[in-house]
Amino acid sequence: MSLIFQVVSGLGTFLPEDPKAAEQQRDQLRQIVAQAEDGEQSPKKIIRAIKNMIGKDPLFLRGYALAGEILGNAGEDDKASELYVKGCRATLKIIPETYQGPLDLDNADVQCFLSCHAGYVEALVAKGDYAAALEASHRQLAFDPDDQFDRRRELGELSIMTGRLDEAESILNAQLEERATAWYSLAYLALQNHDFVTAATRLRRAFVLAPYAVDFLTGRLTAPNIFWEQGPRAPEPHDDLLYVEMLGGDLWSENKTASEFIIWLSQTASALGERSAMVSLSERCFVDEISDEEAEMEFRALWASIDADSSTRLTRRVRDPREGRELYPWEMLALDQARSMEEDQDPDEEADDDED
Repeated sequence: MSLIFQVVSGLGTFLPEDPKAAEQQRDQLRQIVAQAEDGEQSPKKIIRAIKNMIGKDPLFLRGYALAGEILGNAGEDDKASELYVKGCRATLKIIPETYQGPLDLDNADVQCFLSCHAGYVEALVAKGDYAAALEASHRQLAFDPDDQFDRRRELGELSIMTGRLDEAESILNAQLEERATAWYSLAYLALQNHDFVTAATRLRRAFVLAPYAVDFLTGRLTAPNIFWEQGPRAPEPHDDLLYVEMLGGDLWSENKTASEFIIWLSQTASALGERSAMVSLSERCFVDEISDEEAEMEFRALWASIDADSSTRLTRRVRDPREGRELYPWEMLALDQARSMEEDQDPDEEADDDED
């Protein structure tokens, strides 16, 4: 059928060049879907049939979207990504560069294009082309202001990756109400400025509101605590995991100082006590020992105690008892761990290695 791009009532949309051919193409796709649902065709044959249709019509957006979904559900993310990228690039050629959106979200082909475009952005991120991914994310949000494909999620982290730190701070601050994991990336920004007090304060708040993320980041994976789900500001385990699986995990794991800092801070009495206080509060909510209003008041008191003064005390330098020099506590912890590993190494094993 092929598609043309038009602006109708202020919305960009896709229309078939040949409506009759378009209906025939859709009937063919419906038959393929029906065969898949009835188990008459294997997934490989279904993908092959859809690819044949794409070969005849490079703008067959419904084919790209369906085949990509099937491949993704089968765990073949790379193959799905290839289709999304191909479909996205083919479609962008017919959208005038001057058109910035929005698109008609009620149009089925628009929905399929946005699905391909989201896959295109994810492919750019996976490749490490963060500048192109950031540009494409902004374009997707212009096309889809309602953000059906959740492209705002990584905007702050993409801005950090591309060195646009002021923009990242603004984006992340705007996300705090709806996405508690933004506290982690805001803490990372403070670390880049060597503002350790602000970083500690922001991270302690992150530990309270998004506690699972720190467990994923530090390798201390824990099962969801049912009591946490009862109290005020209940965490979202799924959001915490998404943060770590996406660019949040890269931020913290690929920066030595950031990694040492979060490991140290998460083990301090202050951070552990604050997390414990949140669990205790949630447990009392679970057994109805406290009203919602009282729980909110306790939470606010806990929140207020996580301040710059307490973080200043936490981040003071300490003296290395062996060498006498002053280090930050996270540096001291990392040094102690390195020394312990060296001392635990078996001298006999070293000798064997030398002989080999």
